[in-house]
Amino acid sequence: MKNVLVLVMDGERQAVELRWVREIFSLVALTPVPTAPPAIAGVVNFKGTIVPVVHVRGGHASRPGDTLVLLDVDGVRAALAVDRIDAVTTLAEEGGTLRAGDGALVPVLDPVGLLAAAHRSVGL
Repeated sequence: MKNVLVLVMDGERQAVELRWVREIFSLVALTPVPTAPPAIAGVVNFKGTIVPVVHVRGGHASRPGDTLVLLDVDGVRAALAVDRIDAVTTLAEEGGTLRAGDGALVPVLDPVGLLAAAHRSVGL
């Protein structure tokens, strides 16, 4: 069993373990970074800290009112742009994936790999 946030990104239902989630907030203003790779939509000012906004698989253009999930992986923070939040729940683990109460398999996001890939994409 895993405690997760079930969300929808790019039309696909996915889960992220709650241990990585710090906060959910609405985008107020996005500052584009002209030289950033496509995975980085821009940056936001979150409570006085500049945080990159990451899109998985390119994603859609972020605009005010969009939902962002603040992830923290070993002190590295990034906001993940999502279509919507479906639930905060506990799901049963089955062979590396999670099974929802309706029987559907829910893929689990890997925030460690996601942030590492975004970090590599900026050449660091």
